[in-house]
Amino acid sequence: SQFTIDKDAVPVKDALSDLLKKERQMRYKLKKQYFNGIPANAVRTTSPLSTMTDMQWKQLVDMWSNSKHKEKCLKNKGSRELVQYHQMTGSRSYVAQCYVMKQTKFKDAPPTAIDIFKDTHCSRKSGFNEQAMDAIAQMEAYVAEPTEEGQDPKTPVQAIAHVMPKSTFLHNVGMQSAAMKRNAKAAAMNDRVNELESELQAEKKGSDGLRSQLDDVQKQLEDQKQAARKNEEAARKNSTAMKRNTKAAAINDRVNELESELQAEKNGSDGLSSQLADVQKQLEDQKEAARKNEEAARKNEEETEKLKQQGLEIQGFLRTLFGNKFASPDPQ
Repeated sequence: SQFTIDKDAVPVKDALSDLLKKERQMRYKLKKQYFNGIPANAVRTTSPLSTMTDMQWKQLVDMWSNSKHKEKCLKNKGSRELVQYHQMTGSRSYVAQCYVMKQTKFKDAPPTAIDIFKDTHCSRKSGFNEQAMDAIAQMEAYVAEPTEEGQDPKTPVQAIAHVMPKSTFLHNVGMQSAAMKRNAKAAAMNDRVNELESELQAEKKGSDGLRSQLDDVQKQLEDQKQAARKNEEAARKNSTAMKRNTKAAAINDRVNELESELQAEKNGSDGLSSQLADVQKQLEDQKEAARKNEEAARKNEEETEKLKQQGLEIQGFLRTLFGNKFASPDPQ
């Protein structure tokens, strides 16, 4: 049937992809004009396009208002800011731009991958940006590199894959299939393996010299450790001797201090001895005076007792002579 479409065919997939991109671009323009920066209560409730029903418009507004969709938009915005090579094809996809190029600029010969990169990354107003100019210079230099005998010259596709290994540009313009991309990765891995093998061989050649140097370094290290141990032992002995000297000096200072105090005590003891002798002499004098006073008191008592006895004898004699009228009741 003439309406049968092979959905697995590459041109069909590219055409459908182009249609989907145009659909996304239309939704982007609608969101920018009728949704972004507009309060929720002021957003249209009816479709602004005759080709879109009110229900379809409501579904779009609900999707734009969803919090998950907003987070996704913010992430996509951050990703777009990291893009180095911005396409300058406007609303056209890469496939559509390539078709226009073939119909206008490259009627006689098909464009190369570098030609397509230049055309899709050149602005009509400002031309190439700095990143695009640098990438183009690297691509052209890569293609211009001389090739060794027996090898094929480098192609523009290989140049773009070399300069932008992580870019999907070749796939987007239909110049690199998944198999080609895998082959490019395999070739890059093979080059890396060869590079590592060369480095390993160089390491093996230099290992003998390195081993000898390592032995010398280890010997020097052992010598340094031995010297360090000796220095530590000497330092420990010096520290012990210094501690002993310090203790001896402290003891000597204490002895001198005690001797000074003892000398001061001796100097003061002479004065105390003299004072003590004076006090003892005074005490002896007082004792002697006390003995004399006691002796005088004893003699006075004896004299008094004798006088009393004599008075009694006289009274007795008088009573004998004259009777009791001459006798005093209290003889003196």
